[in-house]
Formats: sequence, structure tokens, C-alpha cells
Amino acid sequence: MPNIITYFTVTALVNALTTGILGIVTLWSSRKNRVAKYVAFFCFSLFIWASCYFIWLISSNPAHALFWVRGMMVGAILIPVSMIHMTFVFLNIDFKRSVKIFLGICYALALFFLLTIPFGGIVAKVAPRLQFRYWPIGGWMFTPYIIEFFIIVFIAIGLLFQKYTKSIEKEKRQVGIFLLGIIIALVGGSTNFLLWYNIQIAPWGNGLVAVYAVLTVYAIMRYGFLSLAVLWTDIFLGTMTILVGVDVLITSDHYERIFRFILFIMVVIFGILVAQSTRREVRRREELARLDVLKNSNAKLAGLNLKLKQSNKKLERANLYLQKLDTQKSDFLSIAAHQLRTPLSVIKGYIDLLSDHRFAKTKKKREKTLNAININNERLIDLVDQFLDIATIEEKGIIFHIEPTKLQTLIEQSIKSVKAKAKEKGIIISYTKKNIPLVSADSKRVSEVIQIILDNAIKYNTRKKGKIRVVLTKKNNGVACRITDNGIGFDPEDEAVFFKKFSRGINAKTINVNYGTGLGLFIAKKFISGQGGNIWAKSSGRDKGSEFGFWLPKV
Repeated sequence: MPNIITYFTVTALVNALTTGILGIVTLWSSRKNRVAKYVAFFCFSLFIWASCYFIWLISSNPAHALFWVRGMMVGAILIPVSMIHMTFVFLNIDFKRSVKIFLGICYALALFFLLTIPFGGIVAKVAPRLQFRYWPIGGWMFTPYIIEFFIIVFIAIGLLFQKYTKSIEKEKRQVGIFLLGIIIALVGGSTNFLLWYNIQIAPWGNGLVAVYAVLTVYAIMRYGFLSLAVLWTDIFLGTMTILVGVDVLITSDHYERIFRFILFIMVVIFGILVAQSTRREVRRREELARLDVLKNSNAKLAGLNLKLKQSNKKLERANLYLQKLDTQKSDFLSIAAHQLRTPLSVIKGYIDLLSDHRFAKTKKKREKTLNAININNERLIDLVDQFLDIATIEEKGIIFHIEPTKLQTLIEQSIKSVKAKAKEKGIIISYTKKNIPLVSADSKRVSEVIQIILDNAIKYNTRKKGKIRVVLTKKNNGVACRITDNGIGFDPEDEAVFFKKFSRGINAKTINVNYGTGLGLFIAKKFISGQGGNIWAKSSGRDKGSEFGFWLPKV
């Protein structure tokens, strides 16, 4: 036999052994895996083609050669359809309706081509070409089959290339190996078709088919259904078993055959034991790997759970804060509506009186009316000032002009400004002058704080003989100002809310006062704490009076 024919018979035998063993090992190792099933289908298609190819080349007559060539084309027709189906399953798109329709067309065409084989549709006859004694001559359906073959191959290449460009890291390598295998198959397989069209080039690419099969199975295997150790172990043991079995069949000596048959049985038993041992070891390693992954996952989940708990706490705090803001908003709207409406209504009423010429004729009445308008106007100005102070505090912060300040002077001025209001309610304000050191403070802001505390002491004192006492004392390298009264007092739980925005004590809410925003003490605290001091509220209980005071550092 010429050397060229020897090359093709050897490569055909290698292709048949490689694809047959790969198909059996893949199917046996992962029977429940759907990807493995289509890999095995693809390998068996190659096996049919390669084994018939080998027998055809060693055929001794034209009839025998024609039979095996047509058998070879059975595998060749199944190769493209099994390859595209395997590709769709590998890419996990075989469930799509369009893919199912396309696969149905491919299988229908394959069945049609298979049915034409006995009638010479694919192979009409065999004839000598180059060094081949019985080269197949294509029939009337051979060219349509070739067109179908290349269409399917190019579709598979296109889909895999698209997947390759979108994949990352390990998956990218897997798809890349699979894509390389198909390209090798295209190059190697194409050399088989040239001589069919009387192009004088032998099918030298046949040797690449085994490489294509190995690369494809390796790529799919790395996709996750088969271990590399299991694969190579099974291939080695399968090859050894086949070789020993063939040796038994070709031995002519009777006693030698018995000895080699016993050896064959031992190889089979040894192979099974080694294969099972390898699988157990692989499963153990996979379980350990899964445990490590699970451990890492649990650690990550624990971390995520901790972060989730922290986030939940933050959300709870944020929710409480939002609820608080919502309550403050409602309080603000209620206070603003009431406190603005009251003085405006009074002013409007007095303006209407002034519009009455008969009423306005009396000078005394006019002066009294104008005075009332002025008082209510001042109330509006004070209210707006408080709102502006809040806006300044929360948006820009407070700028203090700290300088040596004499608290006695500020107290005297504040008492003077509220004296008329106190006298109107029958409240006596007492203050004893003492030699007190200067403090570091913003005189304007401190004066506002004293005014706020004195206003509250007057406003919430319902006794017929109300008393307010202002005392200055040295304390902790500073000066403390205490303003006590014998008014309504408050319970201990009210202390926590006095210095919050829009908050008034429970006892204070029972008193019908002309105005009260719940902002005064909040502003007072901001003013005092901003100057390095502190402010407080004390009471022995309801109807037992109260003490509001503050402390500022001395110069």
C-alpha cells in the first residue's frame, strides 16, 4: 500500500479510537448531564465517520468500498447537526423557540440526506483518483449537503464568537477553546471535499479531526460536568483495555490466547477499580471545594447580614428622624397658622375701628387702639425673628461676637422691657445687684436668652401673686444666672423636651396663652451652648414653680 494511503488509514484509525473513547467516557461519566449527552452524540457521529473511513481505505473491491463510503457519509451527515445542537446546549440557548425551529430544520435535512444515501444521492460510485483506488464520486445531493455543512459551521462560529466577546475570564477561555476546535474542524474537514470535485489535493487535514474532538470535549468538560482527572484516566484505561482485547483476538496460539484473555480480565477489573477510585477522589475534592465555597459564601453572607442589620438600624433611625421631622412640620404649620393669625386678626380689627370716623374722634381711644396694634405688631416681629433665627441656626450656623460682657446690665435691661407685662399680670420681679465678674459672651444673643426665659416665666404664671427672682452667682470659673418663679412648674419627664424644637411641656399645654411657638428655649440653648456655656431647667413638680438658668465662662 502506498505511503500516502498508510497516513490516511492511520489517521482514520486514530480518529475513530479517539472519538469513540471520548464519546463512551463522556456519556458514562455524566449520564444525567444534558450537555454530556450531546457531546457524546457529536463524538459518536465522528466515530461513525472515522471508523467507516478506515474500513473504506482498506477495502479490497469496489462494492465493498462503496458500501463503507456510504456508511462514512452517515456519520458525515450527522456531524453538522450534532455539532450545532451541542453548541446550542453549550451556550444554553436551545430552549428558545427560534433555536428549536432551526434545529428541527437541521434534523429534517439530515434525515432527508440519510434517506438519499441508498439511492446514490450522496455517493453515486467510487473511482480511482490520485493514489486512492476507490475514491467516492458525489451524487445529485452531495453539493446541497456541502452547502448545509458550511452554513451550520459558520452559524456555530458566529454564535461562539459573539459569546466569546461577551464572556470574561474562565468562561472566555472555555468558549475560546471550543471556537478554536470548530475552526480546526473547518480547516481540516474542508480538505476532504476538494477531491470530490476532482481538485487534485488529498485530504491532508484528516489528522486534525482528533485534535478537534479532544479540544471540543476539553472545552465542554471545563464547562463543569466532567473532571480532567476522570477523563484522562478513563481514556488511558479504555485504550489499554482495547489494545489488550485486540491482542487476545489476533493471537493464534491457543494457550497464549488463554493467558492473554486472563490478562485482559485482570486489566478490565483493574481498570474498573482505578476508575472508581479516581471518581471517589475527584468527588471528595469537589466536595471539599464546595465546602470551601460554602464556607466563603457563609462568611460573605454573615458580613452581608451584619451590614444589613446596620443598614436596618440606620433606616430605623432615619425613619424615626423622618417621623420627627413630619411631626415638627405639622407642629410648625399649626403654630405658624395660629400664632400669625391671632395678631393679624387683632390688628385687622383695630384698623377697622380706626376706619370708623365716629370711633376715631376720641384721642384716647385712638391712642389705645394704636398701642394695641403696636403690641401685636411686635408679637409678629418677635415670631418672625424666631423663625429667622431657626433658619439661620440650621442652614448657616450662628456667628457670635464674643466680648467681655456685664450680665448685670443685660438683666436690668431685660427686666425693664418686660416690667409692664409682668405688672399687668400682677407679677413681681426681684433682682439683687451683686459684684459679678465679666463673662465672655455675645451680649445681643445673651440678652435674647434672658428675654425668652423671663417671657416664659410671666406667660406660664397663673398665680394671683406671681413672683420671679433673678440671681447671679459665681460658679466653676464662670457666672450662673438663675431665674426662678412660683408658676405652674413641670414634671421631670418634661425636662427632656423643653430644649427641643416645637416642644412644650405637658403642663404648659394646659395653659391658654396668647402665643407660644415651642422655639424659644430651643433657640436659647443654641445661643448658650454656642458660646461655650450650658442651660438647664429644674422643677420640684407641678404647681411648685420652676428654675431656668444658664452658665457662661468668665473673661
